[in-house]
Amino acid sequence: MTAAGPVDVSGLRVAPDRADSGYRREAFGPGWAPAAGPGCDIRDAVLARDLTQTTVKNGCDVSAGTLRDPYSGQTISGPTRDLDVDHVIPLALAHRSGAHAWTDARWEAFANDPNNLRATTAQLNRSKSDHGPEHWMPPVDACAYAHDFVRIAYRYQLTVTAPRAAALQGACS
Repeated sequence: MTAAGPVDVSGLRVAPDRADSGYRREAFGPGWAPAAGPGCDIRDAVLARDLTQTTVKNGCDVSAGTLRDPYSGQTISGPTRDLDVDHVIPLALAHRSGAHAWTDARWEAFANDPNNLRATTAQLNRSKSDHGPEHWMPPVDACAYAHDFVRIAYRYQLTVTAPRAAALQGACS
């Protein structure tokens, strides 16, 4: 996922985050949306995309595999219950950055957009929490993360704060 070149934030609107967002996780849907195939969901689709040497049960339930963690660079093998699927742009951050005005359908689409999802360790996902890049960057390949963040923010017309924009621009230097 290594990205080359500077991060261009010029297409994003710089604005402060909403102070009182009224964020509720449930607004983004009841959980992982269904994916292709019976019993399949977006989490399984992301794990199938991001892991190699997978063990699959019931046609699409990815129960184990090997991940080259995009945030740490480590290779992790084992059961997928030890992995999280991270939102590159966290749901609460998106809500503070413009998603508060979306419809329920758009919230659920964002929460389940594979372009905004990465398999990673539970530890890194939880350390990131709902922080933006001005407070959290992956220890490895921050440049690729910044490019992904900007691409998703642009696609969903989310705003960035001035410190967030500066952190994104500095990720590739």
